Amino acid sequence: MLKSGQYEIIEAAIPVYGMNQNISPESLPENRSYLLENMVALPLGEGKVRYGSKALPSIAYDAEHYTEGLKHDSIILEMFDFCHRDGRQLLLLYVSEFTFDTTWANAKLISAECVEFASKNIECYCTADRIKIEYENSGAQQLIAHYRITHQSENTLRIDLQNNFIAEPVAHGKITKIYHGSGSLYCYDYLHHKLTKLYEHLATNIIPRAVFFKDELIICNGIDNIIRFDGDKIIKVCDYVLSSAQSFKRLDDEQFTFEWGKITPIEKYVGNTIVLKVNDRNYSFQVSDATQTDETVTVKVNDVLPKFENGVKLFYQDYPPCFSFLYVLHNRLWALSEGAVSLSYRLSPLKVYYSYRADSITSWFDEDSKQVSYIDVSNKHGVTDQLEAIGSIQNHLVLFGRKQLQIWSGYNPLDIDNFKWQITLNQGLVHGNLVQCVGNDVLFVSPTGLVSLGTLNIAQQPAVSSVNALDPLIQRYVNSAQATNTAYKNCRSFYYGSGTMIGFKIGFEKTVIATISTQVTSFSLFSGAFQFASSFVSALGRLFLSVGNNVLEYADHVGLRHVYTDDGKAFTFNWALPVKSLKSRRFACKRYDVVADYSSDFAINKANQLSLRVFGDWPSYFDLSQDIHQGYSLDFKGDFLDSVPLGLDSHSGLRLAQHGVMMNRRLQFTARSFWIVLSGQVHNGAFTLKKMHLYGRYERK
Repeated sequence: MLKSGQYEIIEAAIPVYGMNQNISPESLPENRSYLLENMVALPLGEGKVRYGSKALPSIAYDAEHYTEGLKHDSIILEMFDFCHRDGRQLLLLYVSEFTFDTTWANAKLISAECVEFASKNIECYCTADRIKIEYENSGAQQLIAHYRITHQSENTLRIDLQNNFIAEPVAHGKITKIYHGSGSLYCYDYLHHKLTKLYEHLATNIIPRAVFFKDELIICNGIDNIIRFDGDKIIKVCDYVLSSAQSFKRLDDEQFTFEWGKITPIEKYVGNTIVLKVNDRNYSFQVSDATQTDETVTVKVNDVLPKFENGVKLFYQDYPPCFSFLYVLHNRLWALSEGAVSLSYRLSPLKVYYSYRADSITSWFDEDSKQVSYIDVSNKHGVTDQLEAIGSIQNHLVLFGRKQLQIWSGYNPLDIDNFKWQITLNQGLVHGNLVQCVGNDVLFVSPTGLVSLGTLNIAQQPAVSSVNALDPLIQRYVNSAQATNTAYKNCRSFYYGSGTMIGFKIGFEKTVIATISTQVTSFSLFSGAFQFASSFVSALGRLFLSVGNNVLEYADHVGLRHVYTDDGKAFTFNWALPVKSLKSRRFACKRYDVVADYSSDFAINKANQLSLRVFGDWPSYFDLSQDIHQGYSLDFKGDFLDSVPLGLDSHSGLRLAQHGVMMNRRLQFTARSFWIVLSGQVHNGAFTLKKMHLYGRYERK
């Protein structure tokens, strides 16, 4: 037992293993805490308040400074990092925007949450999830809302608004403009702070995903065609498939016939691009018409045909499915079935697709069947399920379902003797975005908590093990994310190697942070911008997060001046100690101290706060609050010589590299069991909590 003079001391240090909510607060060991929010547990028993974030220039529209950028009602759905062949580092932004519907008509306000209207662009509303409505109701009004389609005819749509409503009285309202959602891809140049639109008219009720392969970025969303970005332009991914046609005959300069091979349907030619290979030379044509009589197909093209000599081969343009997930393994592209990611199951939920040729972005179609090759893994699954993600471990392919996962070995899926099923494990993945590979380990969020997939058993076969410190919390987060499609689509994760941490953002909840070295060492929660972020990306050794129409950079980068707010907005940090239970004896506290290391800038700003709360149960439940900042004078100011406030104030001065400052105040309570929470806000200056002491006396036996 520690003593100081007449007092006995209870000491509490920042837990080196961070949070644990899988053990009751009464049973938690001292090296863990019930809550550690916006703090990172350091190995030597210190808790450092996380860094803040600052906005990248020239991304969000700034009316005050007349800078162009994304409008305030835009939302960045996803970010992709890209390195140009000339060395430039680029950031691709998949943005949900609004486009004015020039064809809307006959709008009716059915109720405050129900709208009906006609439009010639119905398909645009079917692939979006937000709508903007301008209307008159005691003045000009504007509404932005997610929606659900309840009725659809050829040109009429009825929708239920989900997170907003028309102002009352609805009967007096009159719609004046309607905007549908539309997706666009922007390219941001880090060096020149320049934002450029590259592509538009994409779906937005989706989850965008991408992989980097053969120096290009391949992007999918489950609804639109797969597209590819080479650093300068974006085009659709397509293949030119060798037709089974035979017996070619040139009729005139624009028409030719061939015998149908009964494999390729005639629809593949009409309005499509074809390539004729004649005398080892390729000729490209646009098909204006194609007709079929019995086994003979007649094709009309838009240019002069070459003379047919020495055999002719016909290739038609075809597109792979609108995949919902892409992955690269064994120098080959792998994919999951088309359909927007949502709580519902897609078509073909247990098929995994792969490119027919390795080392190719475009070669998806089998030469014989003219179809995209796939493996139906349902016979190895045993339950109704849907694949949500593809990964790898030890060069084995991992197929993550919602209920189970499968592992396949081998390199060539076209060789059944080489590519084989290995094992099915009874552990599922909540969402395709909630999985991260770290070294020889794979961490992912299952319905029961955080799970590690590694080669942990004696035979070195893949096995799953629970990383269970936050299981109850993650289960609550998962239930919340699965309550609505909007929350489900907001799941994201990231691996930030420079910051040695992994983040899992489940729905709209706080981001679960796992600090790692060779394995997970501690857990905490990040709120503030990390809770409101819609995407994350690690690039250039830095971490970026998108919030609304802006991109923020996590300010821990060495070359960046550190900030401690999220784009000027303060966040709250919390440290909740384990419950201190003294069994038969009470503790009468007289005073306390908190040992901390902080920049002297922290004392300058009156908005900086540090508070202590004590929850006790004897003689009855109580809640004590102490604002440490108020009434506690810190007379030293200024860490940077060029920012020292000079003047006649006698309290002005310098404190350079002074550590371990102790805050000491009176605090009186008596309890047999109590729980302490330290919390605060930092606007400027680093702040690290080390430990705290309670000084008092135990009740005598």
